[in-house]
Amino acid sequence: MICAFLVPLLCKKGVPGATPDGLASTISASDALAELVEASPSKPSGAAQSFFGLTKTCGSGFAVPAPPLDGIILSMIYRILGWLAGGLGVGALLYWQVILAEGAYFGRWAVRLIYRLGAKHYDALRQPWQAEADAILQTHMQAALGNHAYPHVLDVATGTGRVPLLLYGSANFNGVVVALDLTPAMLTTAQAKSAQLPILWLQAEAEALPAPNATFDLVTCLEALEYFPHPRHALAEMVRVLRPGGTLLLSKVPDSWARLLPGRAFQRMHLEQTLQAFGCHEVTFAAWQEGHYELVACLREPSYQ
Repeated sequence: MICAFLVPLLCKKGVPGATPDGLASTISASDALAELVEASPSKPSGAAQSFFGLTKTCGSGFAVPAPPLDGIILSMIYRILGWLAGGLGVGALLYWQVILAEGAYFGRWAVRLIYRLGAKHYDALRQPWQAEADAILQTHMQAALGNHAYPHVLDVATGTGRVPLLLYGSANFNGVVVALDLTPAMLTTAQAKSAQLPILWLQAEAEALPAPNATFDLVTCLEALEYFPHPRHALAEMVRVLRPGGTLLLSKVPDSWARLLPGRAFQRMHLEQTLQAFGCHEVTFAAWQEGHYELVACLREPSYQ
């Protein structure tokens, strides 16, 4: 078989003594094999080795078309666009969870961390609209406390102490204020601004208020309800510690925002029904911080147990 394979090659090379019928005695088998190896296409040409060339050599020695240049570039563009889309998706998710939801979906530790890091800057960030919002809030609190000579007030999620400072800043207020928050850093900032005021500061959770039933004439909870782990439980607790005939003053995000916080934010109708189920009546909604928050007020029914 070797002879039959080598004879045509040797004849083509013009080796003396080689004929179609056999090999001359002067040609050895090792010499013939060397000629065969030398003649085989073991290495591709320079053009076939080029990455951007028109052809490439496969293992069998055949030349096949290489991937076109425009196809390679298009593939790279698709890959880059995929990474960009993934990055934008992660960014949008973080914005939703950290900025809009303020870490509420991650749990109490995330909310506490965000406010611990932001405690020193909280008041400065709010300064542009603080005065107008406080003036509206002051009006609603005075209306709620108008018939109480010595009112007891609870501010849930007090933050840096907005409500206590507004109450004691009013010449007509002569009562007791209890202010609680989940984050120690926020309470520290609030205490630093009100060292001379008789405010009781507490670190506690809204879903387990450290107060007996029917203790307060006014309970406030501003810019916080949507960020509690269980807002409905927090509402029940706030109504529990409210005296019959007392006022609950809340804030809520607009209904358009509430859709972005499923399981946390209330639509108007849902919130009104929930408060009525807990024994409140005369539920009202009022404009407050346009596009961000509105105020909700209701009274606890005298006969509710």
